[in-house]
Amino acid sequence: MKYLCKILVVLITLSLIACAKAPSQQQITQAYFQGQTLFQQQKFSQAYPLLMMSAKQGNANAIYAVGYMMYNGLGVPRDQVQALLWLQKAAKLGNIRAIEALQRLDTAN
Repeated sequence: MKYLCKILVVLITLSLIACAKAPSQQQITQAYFQGQTLFQQQKFSQAYPLLMMSAKQGNANAIYAVGYMMYNGLGVPRDQVQALLWLQKAAKLGNIRAIEALQRLDTAN
């Protein structure tokens, strides 16, 4: 029941955000922190849409998180091609974890 309530809260939040013409900075920030909390709780499928919303608005940490989740198949189907694009975008914005991840992947190949 708790799980269902949490999903309902996330869906309502996303619906309200989608109804607005453009999310406010506060909504983007809130989505990022909610997504990070869910990610840390290993609730990846719930975290992903919140982090993606923030990533699409240019949050470098969210962009990295989306790439990481895609690369490892956490909450979304594994897609290394798309993951690399997100990681590169985060790296271009100066995200250190993305830069380091790309360096490790380059060294591994």
